Formats: sequence, C-alpha cells, structure tokens
Amino acid sequence: MRRSLAFGFLLAVGLAMPAVAQQLTDQEARKIAETIEQAWEKGFQDRSPAALAALYSRDAIRISGNGETQVGPAAIETFYTGLTKAWDADPNKLEQVKALGNDVIVVTGAWSGTWHGEKGPIKFSGHFANTDIREGDGWKIALFIVSNAPAQ
Repeated sequence: MRRSLAFGFLLAVGLAMPAVAQQLTDQEARKIAETIEQAWEKGFQDRSPAALAALYSRDAIRISGNGETQVGPAAIETFYTGLTKAWDADPNKLEQVKALGNDVIVVTGAWSGTWHGEKGPIKFSGHFANTDIREGDGWKIALFIVSNAPAQ
C-alpha cells in the first residue's frame, strides 16, 4: 500500500512537472518579437523617444553601429531624442527568433532608413540583434546591438 501511494505521488508529480516547466516555443517567441517590433516602429512614427525607451528593461544596454553605448532607459531615451529628429526608419525585417527558455528570446533582423543631415538625405541599412527578457508581466529589450553602413 505504501509503495502504491509513493508511486501514485511520483506519477502525479511527474505528470504535473511538464505542464509547469513547459518551454516557450520559437513560434510564441516570434509573436513576442513582432509585438515589440510593432511598438518600436510606432515609437519612431510618432517620433516618441519616451515610447522607444519604454521598450527597454531597467538595466538595458544599447550599442550603436559606431560603438556608442547607452545603458538604462534614461540614456536610451536621450539617444533616441536626437535620432528621432532626423531619422526616417523603414520597417525592420525580423530574420531569426529563438526562445532560450521561458523568459529570454534572441532576435536578429535587418533595418534601413534615411538620415536627414546637413549634406542631405543619406540611406543607411544594417542588421541588429537583441535579447528580449520577460520583465514583470511583459517583455522588454535587455540588449540591442546594431551594425550599420551607408547604403550603396
């Protein structure tokens, strides 16, 4: 009897564990990445540095194509304050999205846009990689790295 109870308990725990430890799928991760991407594009369309900075985690790191680094939403908002004045972003293209667990996803993609500077408009393009994390009830960008080059 004791052995049957122990076996029943272990079986119940064993069956419950997969439900508790169910892994975020790559398909679910892609939907999360698309949602963040849509919010990022809206922030640029609205020219809202605050909305863009709100997409980042409280200890986020953003690394520009020239190596310039911002840490934390306040520094990232300051960066976007300058960028949104002269940058017209094209829609980004998500390439790879991978779930690394229930709370971390990695995203790569391509971006492009036009810089309106003193010498007139210059088209730029490049790639990006970001790590998104679950923070509270939502998802935030924890690390964002950009590569860039003037378009040929």
